Amino acid sequence: MKKIISIVILAVMLLSVSGIAVFAAAAQTPSVTITVSDGKEIVVANEKVAVEDGKTDTLGGLFKVINEKYGKKFETAQTEYGESITCFWGIENGGSYGYYINDQMAMGLADKVKAGDRVYAFVFSDTTGWSDTYSYFDLKEVTVKKGEAVTLTLSHLGFDESWNTVVLPVEKANVTLDGVAVNAQTDAAGKITFTPAKSGLVTATSDTLTLVPPICVVTVEAPFPTAGVIIAVCIAVVVVAAVVIVIVKKKK
Repeated sequence: MKKIISIVILAVMLLSVSGIAVFAAAAQTPSVTITVSDGKEIVVANEKVAVEDGKTDTLGGLFKVINEKYGKKFETAQTEYGESITCFWGIENGGSYGYYINDQMAMGLADKVKAGDRVYAFVFSDTTGWSDTYSYFDLKEVTVKKGEAVTLTLSHLGFDESWNTVVLPVEKANVTLDGVAVNAQTDAAGKITFTPAKSGLVTATSDTLTLVPPICVVTVEAPFPTAGVIIAVCIAVVVVAAVVIVIVKKKK
C-alpha cells in the first residue's frame, strides 16, 4: 500500500514540475501579437508569434510567416516606395493594404518589431475611395468575472488641417460580441460599458465611418467552486481512496 501511495505522489509531483516548466518556457518566449483583417472580418485575433532574428523581427518577415501558417498567398515587389505588398491573405487589390504597430502607422515592411509589440495588418475594403479608417480599443484583451462589466474606449486615427495624425473618439459605434450586439453604443468620448455573457471577440462598426474592425478579446472567468462543490470533491476523493485500500487488502 505504501508503495502505491508513493508512486501516486511521485507521479503528481512529476506532472506538476513538468507543467510548471512548460508554462515558464512559454512565458519566457519573446513574441509579437498579430491581428489580421481580410477586409470583411477579423481572420486572426491577437495571435502570438515568436520573434526570431532574420525571420519575424520585421513586418515583412512577420507577414510572410503568418500567411504561410494559414496557407495564404503573400507576395511583395519593389516599387517607387520600396518593398510593397502585392498580395496579402491571398487577396490582390492593387496594393491597398495597411499595417500598424502598437496602434501607430508603420512606415514600411522593413520596420522592426520586438517582443511585446502588437501588429495589425488589414486589406482595404474600399479600394476606390480608400476610406478605411484604422480604429482600436484601448484594451486588446480583458478578463472579468462572470457578471462583471467591461468598459472600453474606441478611437480612430484621423488627420488635422496640416495632415498630422490625430486620435479621435468613435461615437455611436455598434459594438458586438462574437457578432451579437451588446445592446449599447459608444458615447461621445468613444466609451462603452457592458456585461459580457460569455468569452469572445469584441469588435465594432460605424454608420458614418468605414472602420478597420477594432479588436478586444474578452475572457469571462468561470465562478470559483462553491463550498458545497469543494466538499463534494473532497468526499469523492476520500471514497476513491477507501475503495483502493479495500481492493489492495483483498489482493493480499
